Amino acid sequence: MRLWPALLDSGCWLHPSRGLVAWLLMGSFTVAVSNPGLGPPWTLVGEDGNAKELVPQPLSELLEPNETAVVDAYDQLFERYSMYCNGRWLGAQVLQDAQDLMYLQHLVFTVKPTLIIETGTYKGGLTFFFSTVIESLRLDSRVLSIDRNPPEAVFSANWFCPVCEECVRPWDTESWQRHVQFLQGWADQRDLYEVVRREAAGASGPVVVNLDACHEYDCVLVEILLYSRLVTVGSYLVVQDAKLDKLWGKPAVSAAIQTFLRSTSDFTVDRSAAFYGYSQHAYLQRVAATLGEYDLGVVDGSRITLS
Repeated sequence: MRLWPALLDSGCWLHPSRGLVAWLLMGSFTVAVSNPGLGPPWTLVGEDGNAKELVPQPLSELLEPNETAVVDAYDQLFERYSMYCNGRWLGAQVLQDAQDLMYLQHLVFTVKPTLIIETGTYKGGLTFFFSTVIESLRLDSRVLSIDRNPPEAVFSANWFCPVCEECVRPWDTESWQRHVQFLQGWADQRDLYEVVRREAAGASGPVVVNLDACHEYDCVLVEILLYSRLVTVGSYLVVQDAKLDKLWGKPAVSAAIQTFLRSTSDFTVDRSAAFYGYSQHAYLQRVAATLGEYDLGVVDGSRITLS
């Protein structure tokens, strides 16, 4: 529909009993009522601000090849200039694109998870972000964050970015201490995974999983196969850095996601989640629960690999 012409032609703005809000609720916003995803299922399109068309598709489905090329070019710039190093959240360094932080906070607001399972803590920036969103929403929720090194042990490391000495130490904050539990080990370690599995089974509400420990095809596929089973129906599995296949020129995160999706109908890619049209990650919503528990065999300190 043409938004502003339709509004003017309707004459509803002349009637206080109907008014602009009533017109919007009855007309343009009815598209969003049945939306099962995180973002709006519609996009307002047009160069002329007074003659835009409301299209019933999320933005990511409307981008033309020349427009997706712009997005790909941004990805290359993001990596070339290491823009992820510049991210800050309430004084803490967080290695994320700002748009994905918007999507992730909206995910937490929408799902209101009892438990967020995160693989790949590193210096704790994103873990801190999750804890502050939980705090602001007054949720009685926890973040279970997994890494082979505790964040305080690697804070002075410059593996990816220069050290931010002036940045907040996430683990010292009140929101972290109230909501975060850190588990040291490999995400694909049998005994550690068994601990996480028990925590997820005991959660009283939705479970969200965010995977950011590994980005090579084999190990990220193992993590997806393991941790997807812990996501509750209606909630989300976020797989970070799905863009890397294009940047590296080889199968990596996106290829692992596609392999997984071919093996199950339990998850669908929520293309509405990236409501600004760009994301570095993949947002997979769980829509069914047919996957059984992963057979760990002997529960010891060994790591799980693809057979």
